Amino acid sequence: MRWVEIYYHKDKMYLLLWILSIGYFFIVILPYIIFGFTYIPWIISIPDLIDLIFYPPVIGLTLYAIYRSIICGKKNSLIDYFFILFLVIHFIGHGFHWAANAIHETIKHASIYDTSTISYAYFLDEVLGHKIMYYPLYFMLLLFLLEEIRYLNASYGKNYLFLNIPNGIIFGFSLIISAIEGQSPYEALALASFSILLVILFFRKSLGKVKNFPYSSFALVTSMTIVATGIIYFLIFGGFIEPSKIFK
Repeated sequence: MRWVEIYYHKDKMYLLLWILSIGYFFIVILPYIIFGFTYIPWIISIPDLIDLIFYPPVIGLTLYAIYRSIICGKKNSLIDYFFILFLVIHFIGHGFHWAANAIHETIKHASIYDTSTISYAYFLDEVLGHKIMYYPLYFMLLLFLLEEIRYLNASYGKNYLFLNIPNGIIFGFSLIISAIEGQSPYEALALASFSILLVILFFRKSLGKVKNFPYSSFALVTSMTIVATGIIYFLIFGGFIEPSKIFK
């Protein structure tokens, strides 16, 4: 019975990771590929509008579902509080950044503006807003990894490492590109490096067993994609220049 329970949650986790990967790409990355970085008064831009409407329900509920799937009904008040705290701060950061970005873009396109005002709006938008948003997200992703390692210690199941290659690549690519745009590439690279280290340390006796852990294998593929994409991006553009400044 316990085998069936764990196996069921692993398959559920695999589905949720696909939703997270596709959802993040379609909400955060794809709209800018389609509509670009154009400015529309009051709306700001179509990608911004899509982000405001769809990011909270899709990403928020998926992150919550992933956490519930990992803990499998086990009670741990401290971990629960940490997750809730990270989730709340992440969406405070999301709203903070969205509002700051709207003000920043509006000031940029005004006929007359004060230099100190635009500098302050830039700080709230591109620096503080992104940090408040991204740091809790990274902590949640690390928390998921630690919790799966702690709870799901069975060595049977499907080859999730192979199955997670496409969605791990999609999510890793989306994370590092959004991090570069949000001036947080080094934080994303630190997250990826630490995740790879954790997987190696935990599975050091038998690295092949990582394939039986849906989130751990997903985190490994995602992290390797972040590192590889980050290096390639840096070499091509001579640094972590924001995509909006390159393709605008």
